[in-house]
Amino acid sequence: NAFYNTLLTEIDVPEGVREIGQGALFSKPLKYAILPTTLERVDNPFGLLYGANARIDLADFEYVFFRGTPKQWSDMCDKNPSLKDIELYDVAEVCYFSETQPLIEGSFWHYDQFGKPVKW
Repeated sequence: NAFYNTLLTEIDVPEGVREIGQGALFSKPLKYAILPTTLERVDNPFGLLYGANARIDLADFEYVFFRGTPKQWSDMCDKNPSLKDIELYDVAEVCYFSETQPLIEGSFWHYDQFGKPVKW
C-alpha cells in the first residue's frame, strides 16, 4: 500500500512500470490515476473492497486515464481481471489517450497546457 493514508489526489504511473501490487495506488482523496500501457501484472491496485464495504474508501475517485487504446485496455483486463472491476463496479470512468480530438464516440483524454490530463 504505497500511498495508503497519503493525501495524494492524483497518481501518474510512468511508462515502463510492469507490475502494480494490491492496494499500491490506494489513497482516500484520490481523484484520478494515469496508468501506462506497459503493465503486465495488476493485482487490485486501488485496494477495492468487495461485498458490503465496496467503494466506501474511494468516494472521490473519478477517472483512470489509460495511456493506450480501448483495445489495449481490453487486452490488459483479460490478463488482469481486477482491472475489469473498475468499470464493473462503477469505481471510475476509464478514458483512453488521444493526442488529437477523436472523431469516434468514447471516453478519451489528452494533456492540457499544464501537463494535466483532461477529457476531450
